[in-house]
Amino acid sequence: MLDFVILLLAISVFSSQVWSTAVHFEMSEMQSGAKIVIAMVIIGLITLCSIVARFEQPPLAQYAGAAMLLGSLAVFWWAIRETRSAKLRAVFTTKNPHTLVQTGPYAYVRHPFYSSYVLFWLGLALGSWSIIGGAFFILLFIIYWRAAADEEQKFLTTDMADAYRAFADKRARLVPPFL
Repeated sequence: MLDFVILLLAISVFSSQVWSTAVHFEMSEMQSGAKIVIAMVIIGLITLCSIVARFEQPPLAQYAGAAMLLGSLAVFWWAIRETRSAKLRAVFTTKNPHTLVQTGPYAYVRHPFYSSYVLFWLGLALGSWSIIGGAFFILLFIIYWRAAADEEQKFLTTDMADAYRAFADKRARLVPPFL
């Protein structure tokens, strides 16, 4: 039963991310970095869902994984709600940001979408209880960290640079300090 919950949650998170790429984020053209991330996400999802479906995992790992996946969904949809009208740009775009959101999950972290993606991969790594899951988590954490750093550099080249510095001084990049 826990296997089914993990798979259902993983597919729910993935479906939400696909929807956001198609509808929520502004993407005039898909950059090669975004294509690489999408390919890795699809490969990772298929691989780890296959592991969850085929092998037995410790129940505690599955409960922890399910909690992380639920947390990922919650942070993701909270960020969606806060950015509905902002039309944020997609990952690895060459365009500069045009909006600085500071409410909702942005009150705690600078990049809540990436935080939700990291929670997703941590949850799937725990839920699959596999070294492969751990490897995907580490690799994608690095990619999301890099994407966040790139976006921050772009903010610093806009007329929002001072406001962004003040915003960044009060918030962690991906993980709230109280966790």
